Amino acid sequence: MVILIDVGQGDCLLIRAEGRNYLSDCGSTDIKQVFRYRVAPFLKHEGITRLDGVFLSHADADHINGISEYLSDEGLHWLTIGRLYLTEQETEKAEIRDILRLAEEQKIPAGYLQRGDLLLPGSMKFRILHPEEGYRGNSDNAESLTFLLEGRGFRMLFTGDLDFEGEEQLLRQQLGHVNVLKAAHHGSNGATGSELLKRVTPEQVVVSCGVNNMYHHPGREFAARVRKAGINPAITSECGAITISWRNNRLELDKYLNCD
Repeated sequence: MVILIDVGQGDCLLIRAEGRNYLSDCGSTDIKQVFRYRVAPFLKHEGITRLDGVFLSHADADHINGISEYLSDEGLHWLTIGRLYLTEQETEKAEIRDILRLAEEQKIPAGYLQRGDLLLPGSMKFRILHPEEGYRGNSDNAESLTFLLEGRGFRMLFTGDLDFEGEEQLLRQQLGHVNVLKAAHHGSNGATGSELLKRVTPEQVVVSCGVNNMYHHPGREFAARVRKAGINPAITSECGAITISWRNNRLELDKYLNCD
């Protein structure tokens, strides 16, 4: 199960399987204290007191400021985190160095990932697709940690804020069909291109963005590309939290709000 937690203009995805729990990013630019007031209550409701890992795709605030908040607020430490996962490239950013310093003080280790790495917790696979070692893009977005979640016939592609430049690197690999594609950069026009959609042929595209956000995400060009591929994207700004389940080799989406 994967849940897009509604964090407004940002990303925070919860991955649950076989008693293990992971977050892919956690941040927001329009909800203050997003961890305390959105993420923590949701995790409590789900009975989660431990995250086995947190993936940080890149250093933008709308992907990491919730984790900074968690690390800085002792009142949130009823929740434990087993490990942070990130790329070596991101350690060059001051925001990430601050997170790593706080994590070290709390004895939370960091694991560094690059293309070709494979994490195997239980029957799940986290297959790291981007960036490769030493890659430097023209922007933080181009360097976004991108991975494929696989397990029991289910495949979902997590893209952070990967832009067209980063996608060029991604498309040099064998990707194959995915059941779900997490749209990069909140449905920006400059991400999730036609070639990527053609290559991974997703059954569903999901977007995390805020209501009436200043960036006008998701963009019209992005929406046109997705709909041309025959997909009606599910968007948190319209649907609230989105729960993705895989039962009997069938994809199921549960939307908190009636947005159809």
